[in-house]
Amino acid sequence: MEIGKSVKNIFDLVHHFGNEEDQISANFGFILKINETVLLDLLKKLSINIKKLKRKDIQRIDIETQVPYKYKGKLSIIDLRIKLDNEFLIFIESKIAGSSINKFQLKRYADLLRREKAFYHKIRLALITQFDRKNEFGNLKNFIGLKEDEFHYFRWENIRELVDKYNVKNELKFVNQLFLDYVGDKMGDKKIIAEQRIKDIKEVMIWSTNPDWWELSIKKKIICQDNNEAPDVQYIAFYRTAPISAITHIAKVKYTEKNVAAIDAIKKVPRLMEKAEKGKWTNEPLKIYHLEELIELPFPIRKGKGKKGVIRSYCFKTFAQLLNARKLEDLTR
Repeated sequence: MEIGKSVKNIFDLVHHFGNEEDQISANFGFILKINETVLLDLLKKLSINIKKLKRKDIQRIDIETQVPYKYKGKLSIIDLRIKLDNEFLIFIESKIAGSSINKFQLKRYADLLRREKAFYHKIRLALITQFDRKNEFGNLKNFIGLKEDEFHYFRWENIRELVDKYNVKNELKFVNQLFLDYVGDKMGDKKIIAEQRIKDIKEVMIWSTNPDWWELSIKKKIICQDNNEAPDVQYIAFYRTAPISAITHIAKVKYTEKNVAAIDAIKKVPRLMEKAEKGKWTNEPLKIYHLEELIELPFPIRKGKGKKGVIRSYCFKTFAQLLNARKLEDLTR
């Protein structure tokens, strides 16, 4: 049986057709076109002096997506272009998930902008990514060759916050909220556990961890899970598969964060980095649980003889069940 596309959110519907990076850029361009306050704030963040703009100037600002440019025999397609004749020209490049940042492509965009500088007072290039790619952006600056105020970096989470800032009760609120829901579902990052309703989250996740992942938890006070599967919890209990096969520690969860590139989470543990590079999952999106202090239990909850009580990945229990357990079988039977 064929499953159709939901039409409850126009942005989700558009998102099904074409490249994800192209579609989110187009959707953001639509928001900029209809929401003047969001547009002006973005221009301000791009170091454009909006105080100089008159009403007629703002109305003349042109916003287009998938704009073709040919330069030195190569065709470039700009994800989003914002321009005001004789004033400014802005190129925006979008990256979703772990898609690579092509420095030569960005250099070509920078060259295109410099070529157009004769016709505009200001040129700007902005890179927007889903994950935190600040380190890569920093390494690009000298290679690109644009001035400090000409090359900017944002995350899609920053864009969501920008639209939300102006999501006031007016005729645009409905459309703004659809965009926020659309971006939030795909790009939303951080969730403070203390702010969640207790009935909506589980109490304790017993997490199975080997020595490499345990080292990461000790060093960074985090655990990593699949980006979309594991739910939020109040506490993490650590079942250490080796060398002791026992639950030894527990920690309170401060907040969770989705869409974190694996390389950013695991880079302090060389053995995990080696495995990630070999398995080609360095840019895979992960959900990160940020923890308070790891507290050692009064006594380890050990596995008995045989295979009973083994925790392969994770399971959920109440705090009382954890504290009352004397062996793993008490938690898994």
